[in-house]
Amino acid sequence: MRILIVDDDHFQRALLEMVVKKTGYDVVSAQDGAIAWKMMEEERFRMVITDWLMEGMDGIELIKRIRAADWPGYTYTLLITAREGRSSIIDGLRSGADDYLAKPFDEEELLARIAIGERVLRLEDKLVEQAQRDALTGLFNRRALYDHIRREMSRASRSGLSMGLIMADIDHFKHINDTWGHISGDRVLVHLAEIMREATRGYDHIGRWGGEEFMILLPDADHEQTRLVAERIRSSVETQSVRSVSGEEIRMTVSLGYGAFLPDREWKEIEPMISRVDAALYQAKTTGRNRVCSCESTVPEG
Repeated sequence: MRILIVDDDHFQRALLEMVVKKTGYDVVSAQDGAIAWKMMEEERFRMVITDWLMEGMDGIELIKRIRAADWPGYTYTLLITAREGRSSIIDGLRSGADDYLAKPFDEEELLARIAIGERVLRLEDKLVEQAQRDALTGLFNRRALYDHIRREMSRASRSGLSMGLIMADIDHFKHINDTWGHISGDRVLVHLAEIMREATRGYDHIGRWGGEEFMILLPDADHEQTRLVAERIRSSVETQSVRSVSGEEIRMTVSLGYGAFLPDREWKEIEPMISRVDAALYQAKTTGRNRVCSCESTVPEG
């Protein structure tokens, strides 16, 4: 874990760095709040240890900015100050600080409070992970994937690189449930999730959009790259099978709609892009299923 230390006193900053580094943490430092904030805009730090009173942007203002930032994940903040008294502690915590340590600090107490911060961050990560995942498949749920699409739109608009979207739907899934039961249907959903993981890159985002419908976000992917991923999934599903609870072989197919988008003046909102891909999926379903359709074409592919 990387820890950002912020203090305008060179001696105090060097002492904090030395103590924290001894325990194996990766430490970087800033001499005031303004510099620290610029660093945080470039890189996320999970923990910030900051002095309160500093020239320019002080520790309280830095913490308030951290709390107001729309960043994924949580940043744990430890406020260190020579200010004494119950009211100062309350003011510091009300500003958004997670913990408070008085100067001159005790080395063991500092490390103990950092350890507390780590436990809080691990718990937060676990809760966020659970809240973002579909319980059956382990894929992102709809809300989490929506957030990933929103962030990727912002990044793509800056980079000038397009992003791919794929929507997939299992053909005749109701028939699978009616014939082999819902537990077997769940096996089909899990199997498709595995196929999608194998067909995509480690930094792509796959989510269960709802029921038997799935969505895939492909950062930095153009139209042809997105098509190839969709076709890879379709082909893999067609050639594989799943065993039902009773041991019978379940054959299935999947229909997919896809498109590549460059967020700009035309694609400012998520919903129009998803609607286009959904329309392509509908085209794949109504023209025979087990096929891939582009939202830029009415001609089925595959």
